[in-house]
Amino acid sequence: APDHGSANVVVPDVARALAAKPDGSGYLVATLEEQIHAFGSAVGPSEDDLELIDTEHQVRGIVDLAAVPGGGQVLLDARGQLVALGGADDTEWEGWASVDNPHALVLTPTGRGGVVIAGADLLAAWGDVPLP
Repeated sequence: APDHGSANVVVPDVARALAAKPDGSGYLVATLEEQIHAFGSAVGPSEDDLELIDTEHQVRGIVDLAAVPGGGQVLLDARGQLVALGGADDTEWEGWASVDNPHALVLTPTGRGGVVIAGADLLAAWGDVPLP
């Protein structure tokens, strides 16, 4: 994978999550200080995204970040909430109920579903995740 830079070079913070562009030409790095840095051809957060994260304090601690195949990103915060960034279509996870103690997020290849790992033994799924 090409190296387009590191958040630790930009700011004395700790990288928490990485969302790569599908073509590998760039990525976003989210940090513990709730900052998102763009590298390569990735586009950084818009003013609306920054307002959502910083000004309104709707995001409480970034846990994970995933690129949506159709564009944008999904952010998982420490309260187990999903937040649409970069113009992502959040109608795909309408009805999502936040989970306690979230650890990680993965999206389906379509971006219309996903799974959040929470607590010691919970997998919370939505959308087009295939059922066992």
